[in-house]
This record gives sequence, structure tokens and C-alpha cells, in this order.
Amino acid sequence: MNNPHRLLGKWSAFIAAAALVAASGQACPPDMTAGLPASSLAGLWTGQVGGDVTSILHINAPDPPNPNPLNVDLVIPVSQRLTIQFTQAGLPVALLLPVGVFEPSFSLQAVTAFNVGETQTIPEITEFTDPDGVADTTTGLANESIGLTVMESTLSADHFRVVYATTQTVEFTLTGTAPGFMGIMQTTSSTGTLTIDATAMGDFVSFSMDFNTNGSIEVDDGGMMVSGNTFSVGSLSGLLASDEGDR
Repeated sequence: MNNPHRLLGKWSAFIAAAALVAASGQACPPDMTAGLPASSLAGLWTGQVGGDVTSILHINAPDPPNPNPLNVDLVIPVSQRLTIQFTQAGLPVALLLPVGVFEPSFSLQAVTAFNVGETQTIPEITEFTDPDGVADTTTGLANESIGLTVMESTLSADHFRVVYATTQTVEFTLTGTAPGFMGIMQTTSSTGTLTIDATAMGDFVSFSMDFNTNGSIEVDDGGMMVSGNTFSVGSLSGLLASDEGDR
């Protein structure tokens, strides 16, 4: 198929904080939190977050020539650098969202929906044109929309936790000027849930993301129809340190 478009602990944080106190020569507090500075999410925080994403993929066989469907069950390790900023009220300026329906992919997006019942739609349009031979070109256009609805929320200066119901739709088209070029039309969509949790711990923030999605795909590849579905579940977490020098 000639589709060039890629388909789309908190306890560990306490232990890490206690280890830093021990390294400075101070006795480790019995309750693991006494002696830490007053906690607040306010500021800029940076660190590595990681975890596993389990993805189950089923693609129906094209009709014809391939009589065999594609079934894939993968556990994919994910690790990436995260920088996130919180206001004095403990609200994030942007959040890391899962945006890949058919592969693990994440994007930092400006989010304004934090209270139960609030909704937000995040649109994005991406377009590219590539040369095809000497005189011809191919043009791709992706129209994407992410929807968030707040189902639960806990908001304070030192603790942020929001549970979202999520939707995502991506409509992609590929056209070309070369004689005989067969265009491609592809639609992927998904629904799921997303939980974001950030807890201030003195000089650190414990961050976690848990999500699941049910997705589908429909492709018209020059008249050859292909469809499929996927289920993904993942969890990322990490300890973020202040990116503003001495707090």
C-alpha cells in the first residue's frame, strides 16, 4: 500500500526525596515527609517520564490481493523529556496528551478545561508538499481534532488531578499531480479516558499519566479499502525537578 503517512509512584518519589535528605547528612524523617519545604506546584518543572504502552492492533485484509488480516499485540516502552509549568493556583499551562491512535505518540497541548463538566476542543491542521519526480508533487493534508471532557477533578496549589473523557479524529488526504496517481483518504478516530496527576513534594513534582483508547481506521488507497481497529492502554510517570534554580 503506497501510504506514506505514518499511522498514526508516588512511593518512588517519596523514596527519591528521602534519599536526597539522607545524602545531605540529615537524618531521614520517620514519616518520610517531615522537614521538606512547603509544597507548591507553582513554577517550571523538568524531568524524564516513562512507562509502557500496550497496543493491540487488528487490520482487516485488503480485498484482494492479501487474504490474511494483520494482528499485532505489542508492549512498547516509552521515555521522553517533559517540561511543564504550573501557575500559582496549581493549574498547568499545558498538558502532555496521548495523540497517537495507532502508535504511541504524545504532544504538549494548551489545556483550559479543569473543572467537572468543562469541555475543550483542540484543533490542528498540518499540510506538506513534496516533490514527485522532476515536475510533479504530492500534497498531504491532515485535519485533527482532540476533545476533552472533565469527569473528575482535584485542584489545589499542591495537587492537580483531572480525569478526562477523550475523543480524537484525524482525517488525512494525499493527492498528487503525476499522471495516474491514486489518491489516499484515511480517517482514524478514538475514544478513551485520560488521568493526569501531579503532586508537589518540596523541590520535586511527582507526575503521572494513565490512559486508554479504543480506535478505528478507514483507508481508501486508490480504490482499495482497508479498515481496522486498535486498543491501547498506557502509564507514564516520573519525578520532575525545578527548572528555575533555587526555589
